[in-house]
Amino acid sequence: MVFFMQAGFAMAETGFTRAKNAGSMIMKNLMDFCIGSVAFWVLGFGIMFGSDIIGLIGKADLR
Repeated sequence: MVFFMQAGFAMAETGFTRAKNAGSMIMKNLMDFCIGSVAFWVLGFGIMFGSDIIGLIGKADLR
């Protein structure tokens, strides 16, 4: 559901800006989604499913 909010933010911000800046706003929202997805994969997954608490992030227990 949170990923679909990015489309809503893109449409809302595009509506509040001038037409010449619409592409820039959509690109910023797309980059926000891409960077957020990678950051979750690097940090969030390790924190949620990691088995090593003392390590930097944790490692997945894939047994």
